[in-house]
Amino acid sequence: MPLALSSPATVAPVTHEPDVAADANWRANVAALTGTQPALVPLLSQAPVDATWLYARDGTLTARSPGGAWWGGCSVPAAAAKAMLKSFVGAGTVACFLRPPSAAAVRVALDKLRPHQGLVVLVPDAAAMRVMLHCENFAADLRAHRLWLVTGADWEARLATLLRENDGLPTPTQFVRLNDGDEELAEAMIAPAQRVFSDITQHRATAIRQFHDARWTGTTAGACVIAPTHFRLWDDAGHTLARLAGELGWHHVDPDNPACASPLAMARAASACAAVIMPNTSRADLPNVVSIALPWITWVTSARVPAFAGAGPGDALIVADPAWRDAAIAGGWPGPRVHVATWPAAGTPAAKATGPLLICADLHPPNPPKEVVEMSSQRLLWEAISQELTGDPFVLGACIVDYLHTRMKRLNIAALDQRRFVDELIVPAYARGLADLLRRNGLPLRLVGAGWDAAQMFKPFATGPVTTREAFDEAIASAAALVHVSPITGGHPIHHAGRPVVCPSSGRDRFLRDARAALAGKLPLVRPLMPALTPALLARLVSEC
Repeated sequence: MPLALSSPATVAPVTHEPDVAADANWRANVAALTGTQPALVPLLSQAPVDATWLYARDGTLTARSPGGAWWGGCSVPAAAAKAMLKSFVGAGTVACFLRPPSAAAVRVALDKLRPHQGLVVLVPDAAAMRVMLHCENFAADLRAHRLWLVTGADWEARLATLLRENDGLPTPTQFVRLNDGDEELAEAMIAPAQRVFSDITQHRATAIRQFHDARWTGTTAGACVIAPTHFRLWDDAGHTLARLAGELGWHHVDPDNPACASPLAMARAASACAAVIMPNTSRADLPNVVSIALPWITWVTSARVPAFAGAGPGDALIVADPAWRDAAIAGGWPGPRVHVATWPAAGTPAAKATGPLLICADLHPPNPPKEVVEMSSQRLLWEAISQELTGDPFVLGACIVDYLHTRMKRLNIAALDQRRFVDELIVPAYARGLADLLRRNGLPLRLVGAGWDAAQMFKPFATGPVTTREAFDEAIASAAALVHVSPITGGHPIHHAGRPVVCPSSGRDRFLRDARAALAGKLPLVRPLMPALTPALLARLVSEC
């Protein structure tokens, strides 16, 4: 990347609109860095940069060198980054971006990550890093601990310091680099970075063993609730547990915050408490993080019941559906250690609404993924199931696995990634089939969630993704009833949302009758008769561990 450096430590005087934007970005980023990486501010402030700020041909704020060249040799930095990062998917909690050519590339990468994922950006040239901080406002990402910066000729030492001083930040599990002409320089950074990650991993493993081997006396009051808090459609168990922990005054660790998502952060927090409580995560999922003597309680809100093998003497389960208790006991869990507690009710039922039927679901794209396309027989199976379930969702029957195995046998397919076929094909196709049935019968419908507008027939009803609890609650409050489009019915929070629920489990005719009754205000609100998760129940279970 061509750089034009001069002796002044500050940028040119603000005289034009791009200058105003660049100065505002720089000030916002410095203010955020002062709270997250204060040691970086003097280094960046002293880096000499001579640049003219202007807008690139794609509207992105960028710069020109004194010789008139586009910064990074690109006049469309955002468009170029989007093209090069088209297939980028974050694989872990933290990724490491090597020598991004522009602030736009960092922004594109961040936007492609999920809200709980973060990025460590390595740019050896402090002047280049300073230019980036003028071209984009990263303040929100910095404060949310989604963006961490490493720069300077001694970047390896600074990377190690960053991870030692922020030991709650997981070590990156993925490198990001662009084919932009500097890929050889980026490749050369991989081996040194990996050495740093390896040293940090060993250091943290030693620290975890110290917590793990410490004598746990069981005298500490309260539990450590490790629960993610970002909104997830119909999967808000973490937020529910975090709220209950707050009512009890217990310690809460939020793994959706990259700054406290490492196993070491969890081990440290757990070592000071009487028990660990997590949603849908058992000791077997995070082995060797806490002492076997420290009780581990899992609140199970999906059909995946943790195995009993490896459980500690004080471990227990709370299951959101009575059927899962039977499954847990059949899998080896002692009956007294398996408790039933479903989702807390949403509160006072909302007044009857005259809105449409509401389907809330995020759908995977209907086209088969690359790995399936490359296997001709699996592609045929994918397309056959998609067409069949979209046309008639009721052929699925009561057991998803049995349905899949039957279709596999028809094409002589002995093995495949069953979880992918269930999660990315069968569940979305089933939902599309139910929505299309309602559409074809002329019933008023609203489709909330990602992926519905991929099909032309659903575009008039689709309102896009719902990303906040406030928007979710508003959508539910305005609906006449909710339509349950998941074939996995047990323990689902839809039954506790305070609205009548139209379920397909009783067949096509009953499904349509209930839908029409709901629109007429004649479908009753039914709540499952089982205990809900409460602070009192959690406190009792922890005291009995």
